[in-house]
Parts: sequence; structure tokens; C-alpha cells
Amino acid sequence: LEKREMAAALEKKQQEEAATRTEEHNLNNAPSAPGVSTMKVGELKKELEARGIATGAFLEKREMAEALEKKQQEEEATARIKQTTATPATTTTAIPMEERNLNKNEPLPDVSSMRVSALKKELEARGITTEAFLEKSEMAAALEKKKQEEATARI
Repeated sequence: LEKREMAAALEKKQQEEAATRTEEHNLNNAPSAPGVSTMKVGELKKELEARGIATGAFLEKREMAEALEKKQQEEEATARIKQTTATPATTTTAIPMEERNLNKNEPLPDVSSMRVSALKKELEARGITTEAFLEKSEMAAALEKKKQEEATARI
């Protein structure tokens, strides 16, 4: 079971990396934004200033068009990143304690001394996704909280 989970996580990570490489390739090889090359100098200045770019340093229309195209590409990339990070984390299906051959009454070792992989395993077995945790201390705190909830529920 653990090997399947690890394989699935590895596959997901590889897919995400491939998508990122594709986005970077598309961004680097993107054609000029439509309309920028046909805009008048006044329109370019207005668009640049609306995006917080000072226009006094530009000497040629071409420079303004390039700056606007670059800014638009940055904005598109930022929007894609926000969409990616706004996607809710997928949940893992928790395996009931009984099926894991674990005894709920059996105490876990001190969570601060557990390895990250063991913390993840215990959290996921209790129905808590671990994708949002960045630090081991966050996982340990979540597991401690869940253990306390389980102890309270038994009383």
C-alpha cells in the first residue's frame, strides 16, 4: 500500500513538473501579444503606466511595445501560478485503523521523535491530508491534536 502511494505521489510530481516545463516553454516562445505592435505611442504609454511602469526612459516605440509584451507575459504567468495554487488539495482515502492492524489504544511514540514519513503515514491513516504541511513541526502538531481528539472521543 505504501509503495502504491509513493508511486502515485511520484507520478503526480512528475506530471506537475512536465506541466511547468510546458508552460515555461510556451511563455518563452509566445508570439507577441495581439494588438501591442499596432498600438499608438500614447496607447502604449497609457497601458504601461496603468501597470506601474514609468515611460520616461523609453526612447522608441519598439522599446515600449517590448516592455508591455513582457509585462503582459508576466501577468499571464502569475495568473497561471495563482490558478495552480488555488486548486484544492486532493484528499487521500483514509484506511480505517482496524484494517491497518493497529490498535487505537496502543500509544504512538512521541511525535516529535517520529520521522516525517511515519508522521505522514499516521496522519493519512487518520484521514488528514499532508500536502499542505511544509514543516515537520506542523505535521507533529496536527498528529498531536488528532491524538487528543481521539482520546477525548474514547472518554
